[in-house]
Amino acid sequence: MFYSPKLYFRDRFIFYPILLSLCVELYILWQIFAKINRSADQIFLHYNVVFGIDLIGAWWKILYLPLAGLLVVLVNTLLAWYFYAEDRFLARFLSIFMAVFHALLVVGAVIVIGLNA
Repeated sequence: MFYSPKLYFRDRFIFYPILLSLCVELYILWQIFAKINRSADQIFLHYNVVFGIDLIGAWWKILYLPLAGLLVVLVNTLLAWYFYAEDRFLARFLSIFMAVFHALLVVGAVIVIGLNA
């Protein structure tokens, strides 16, 4: 059962993590388009501490990072909205998890963008 959107987004434990996640999405996209050379044939897409750079590909494949983040925002927001009427703790947990996921996503994106800048 979906809750009223106006009341759902009024909850600060729901609204602020969603807002933070969307701001992180915009930051990652801005960094990608500002610092990645789109005319390069190949760029580094993944870095591993043990093996170093282990994935190389076309520049547009780096857009999978913000696409994965956007998918997490969409799925977690819809799930949290669905569960909000019955279990607010679960809905808030999903929203806060989404913000934590985006904090880790921005760390990975900054590392990969730094490799290519």
